[in-house]
Amino acid sequence: MFFHPRDWADAALDNPQEDASEHENDAEGTLVVVERGGSEHGALKAAVTVSHSHFYSYVPEGGTWSSKGLDGTLPLMSSPHTDGHQRPWTAQQAGTHAAWAVTDLTSLREEYADGDGILYYPGSTAEVPEDSNDRDVQYALTDVFAPGGMWDSRNLTSLFATPDNFAGDDSGNPNGAACGEGGVAGPADGECGTDSANPPWAWDDQDDRPGKGYIATNPAELVFHYFDWNGKPPSPDLDYTWNPYNGITPEDPEDPSPMGNVLVVGDSISNGFEGDHTWRYRLWEWARNQNVPAAFVGPLTGTSKPEDPHPPVPPPLEGSEEPDESEPDPDRFTGAYAKDADDGFVDGGSAHYAMWGRQLGQSVDTIKSAMDDLGAKEQLPDVLLVELGFNDIGWLGAGAGLVDTMKDFVDNARAANPDVKIVLGNVPQRTTLDDANPQLPKRTTDYNEALAEAIPDWDTDASPVALADIDAAMDCDSTSDRCATTYDGLHPNALGEYRIAEAFGTTLHEEFGIGAEPPEVPDTMPTRQVATPSDLEFDGTQQGVTVTWSKVFGAHGYDVKWRDVTPGAETDWHDAIPGPHTHRFDLGWQFTDQPHDGHTYEVKMRAVAGDSDELKSPWSDPIRGVAHPTTAPPPATIHAAAGAGSIDVSWTPPTGPHTDSITRYALWIYDEDTPQVHSRIIGYPPSAGTAHVDGLTPGHHYRVFMCTWNAAGEGKPRIAGTVIPH
Repeated sequence: MFFHPRDWADAALDNPQEDASEHENDAEGTLVVVERGGSEHGALKAAVTVSHSHFYSYVPEGGTWSSKGLDGTLPLMSSPHTDGHQRPWTAQQAGTHAAWAVTDLTSLREEYADGDGILYYPGSTAEVPEDSNDRDVQYALTDVFAPGGMWDSRNLTSLFATPDNFAGDDSGNPNGAACGEGGVAGPADGECGTDSANPPWAWDDQDDRPGKGYIATNPAELVFHYFDWNGKPPSPDLDYTWNPYNGITPEDPEDPSPMGNVLVVGDSISNGFEGDHTWRYRLWEWARNQNVPAAFVGPLTGTSKPEDPHPPVPPPLEGSEEPDESEPDPDRFTGAYAKDADDGFVDGGSAHYAMWGRQLGQSVDTIKSAMDDLGAKEQLPDVLLVELGFNDIGWLGAGAGLVDTMKDFVDNARAANPDVKIVLGNVPQRTTLDDANPQLPKRTTDYNEALAEAIPDWDTDASPVALADIDAAMDCDSTSDRCATTYDGLHPNALGEYRIAEAFGTTLHEEFGIGAEPPEVPDTMPTRQVATPSDLEFDGTQQGVTVTWSKVFGAHGYDVKWRDVTPGAETDWHDAIPGPHTHRFDLGWQFTDQPHDGHTYEVKMRAVAGDSDELKSPWSDPIRGVAHPTTAPPPATIHAAAGAGSIDVSWTPPTGPHTDSITRYALWIYDEDTPQVHSRIIGYPPSAGTAHVDGLTPGHHYRVFMCTWNAAGEGKPRIAGTVIPH
């Protein structure tokens, strides 16, 4: 409600948006319709403004609600004095104070643009305008329902002539004119009213169906009659949870149980990729909206960062040690979140211990030290939210027996904090991988059933353990090739993020008493779009066809197509398999026998953030260039001989152009009898000329070939043929 001490007419009668009545006291206002949706501010759906005895209906720009009598769209504006959230922008006449959307006031828009108008922002204090063109004035809200407030005083005769009418006399207006005589340009025969103004519970648009005062006392019914929306019920739901006008004032809930320090331990499902909100963000929002004291802690803060563009990488040298991945480089997990993620999360609420590719078998050995390190910073976790196991089951063949590893994880966590509360997520089924991993669905089911059976035995009074059913939340069919909660069959999309947060939040609420209510999944989801790659550059001097472009924020990778457009050698577009994960493409010889020196190639690409077409950008315009590769030729000769479960290989070095910068030889061993297997690639130094490879399956057919690496990259291979170990 906007309250002013007097309504007066100070405009010409030919302005249809102003009437000639004048009276003491004035109250106009706006009803704002917001869908809760689980976020801090909710989602603005509609608004109804009050202009004397007329109501005007609006929806925000891009809104999904409609109305047969809709009066327009409602612009939004952020306040420099609050959190930057976009709020409805309304406007009122200076004299009558009638309210519309700012876009509706034709004459006032011109005055405002010409430097005559005051702009009020929500803020922390109430301010007085410095002049008639002050564009930054804060206002503060007054509680109508406070003790001794307006609603409480409706029977006070010094303020109200009747409970539905403010007491008002016929004194003059601020311009010095008598009531009814208007102002400088006002009407000479206007109306002067006493006891004329109404409080919100008596506002009435007499032309419309809802009853007098419904905009305040029964807003659900007024909104039902004013607007239409998808899923609108046949009758309004009038079961209010809070409506002081009708005496519905439930007691404030008890202070929520605190979560304390919360550590999320997980893999890529929890880590997220650059541009994601992540389910961690949705749970953080829920805790904040529930006023649950929670501090998310951990050694990491970001999502998984896309690779920086780089040349092809040669294989590691034979006998070199694999890098220790028990604690990978934390720089890999400094990726950004979705651009509209709240600063409070990004700058202080996003800490975690979740890593792309992480296995339970790795975290079981590190959880105690990670918690000890946090304890040394006075951040010892009080609650663990654990989402691990897919990588153990999917790629290492684990099943029900993985429950023993999870028990060790729980024990190790309790060694760091004997009173820690633990929520263990089960493993979601993913969409089908067909013959690539036919046992995955059963192994996942076996583990989930074993975990659900074991958890009650692990639960203690000091350190309770509960299950979060992520599998049910994601609800993916292991026989299908699409899942509505994922962008690639496994990793959560916007809906999946909300669903996983709901699973963990529901367990926290029901098992540990945290929050007044569990999280809710909103009806509408934020959309995600990726831009088309731009700023393409072609380089034909390395491997022959190298194309770079500007990074696309939120892209998980890129689809690339190439073709040879040399006259006489034209080809159709070919897909680069696999597509690059970074904004660089090098055309390699694998599967293509390309590129050829002196040939002209075209390349185009699109950004990809998931499997569906909606998560792929339009294709870029192609770029064209001529290939002049500077890679080295393959070894001059290569010979392979079979041994007992092994192969012996010898070769002679190449000669000719570009052989003065050889850095490595790459020996490829491909098992032709094992479908879906990747080649075994072993690196050897430039000085080497022989290799012994064991650990092979007797009787299998192995294709053997070798490439030369130099500073420009990997050259084409020399094939030794097929060898059968005995």
